Amino acid sequence: MTESSWAHIETSAQMVAGCILAQVVLWGFGVSLKDAIAINVVMFFVSYARTYVIRRVFGFVRART
Repeated sequence: MTESSWAHIETSAQMVAGCILAQVVLWGFGVSLKDAIAINVVMFFVSYARTYVIRRVFGFVRART
């Protein structure tokens, strides 16, 4: 498996864990299920992109040193 594939797998695992935790926290604050899911969907994609890009940048830097 390529480094890019592993980066996607790791990023996805982190995001799923984050979504589960966020869902519990949002319910704890009384956010409705519909709103909590909408918030989680948006944050999932934003966080996924951020984490993936940072991981790839570090991988690129590591490969050049």
